[in-house]
Amino acid sequence: MYPAIATHDPEILDAVKRFAAERGISQDAYEFQMLYGIRRDLQNALRDAGYRVRVYVPFGREWFPYFM
Repeated sequence: MYPAIATHDPEILDAVKRFAAERGISQDAYEFQMLYGIRRDLQNALRDAGYRVRVYVPFGREWFPYFM
């Protein structure tokens, strides 16, 4: 299993990091997922700390409702 946590919420991010650290789960065993252009500061901070971050770019006719 390879969990992916999709959030921009700093409290959830911190909870996931604590959960993984307490259980000895390595940073490369899961990833954080975020939308392009939203909370780039968090994306960069996670990346700089060694976490995997996948950034999604919605496209197609329904891209705007996806963001909302």
